[in-house]
Amino acid sequence: MQTEYCSCPGCSGNLVFRIKEGRLFCDHCGSGYDVAEYDRRVLRADKPDAETPEDDYTACPSCGGEISPGVLGATETCPFCGNALILSGKIRRQAEPDFIIPFALDRPDFTENFRKSLADLGSVPDEIIRGVRPENMQARYIPFWLYDVRAEGRAAFKNPRREDRRWTFLAESAAELEFTDVTQDATTELDDGLSHNLEPYDLNSARPFSYSWLSGLDARIYNMDDRQSYQTVRDRVIASLNRKLIPYDSCSIISRNINIRPRSVS
Repeated sequence: MQTEYCSCPGCSGNLVFRIKEGRLFCDHCGSGYDVAEYDRRVLRADKPDAETPEDDYTACPSCGGEISPGVLGATETCPFCGNALILSGKIRRQAEPDFIIPFALDRPDFTENFRKSLADLGSVPDEIIRGVRPENMQARYIPFWLYDVRAEGRAAFKNPRREDRRWTFLAESAAELEFTDVTQDATTELDDGLSHNLEPYDLNSARPFSYSWLSGLDARIYNMDDRQSYQTVRDRVIASLNRKLIPYDSCSIISRNINIRPRSVS
């Protein structure tokens, strides 16, 4: 399995991405590099042989130590030399991401905000709030699929007779909707309810994918392909279209015809 690490052009030390500064920094000499600058100058573009079998272990390219990463892990720290490793071969065997949204807040930022949220609840004991520490937090990149979907439908419905009314109405409706960049996590490690509550994601902050963004952080590969994840997206699109077609809670549906077409996925 191909493994690499970000090597400092000045001293060959290990480069790690620092969220706060938004740059790569060398653990040894302290030199800093922008990701785009580093990619242009140094990052290897060679790809593994498609015929190379996938092993259960990998070797550190710096010290040769044997590493056994988890099933979904895309990054690792060498237990022998401490270098931050990127399991690029593992990612490439699936599909390299089209882009990445880099972290904007570091662990101390998250810790401060989390403590404040707990304090605002007014019922969380102080010892629990004090126990929230940066070293217990982990910055993890999660894979997502993004879909563009077109939905159209027609419906006929009527309202049920109510005690205070002696009439019912019949109605027909039609709607066409375009959904762009519908996000859906691509791993069973993250609960859909949690990922949906975090929407919308700031796609304006997305950058072209580079392995350098991952150095020193935790990252995962996907275990749900675009077809599996699309089922959840389709259900959400149908729910949105239904609300457009039938805006009343108490209606009786006479007929309904819905057509959902995925247009693209990234």
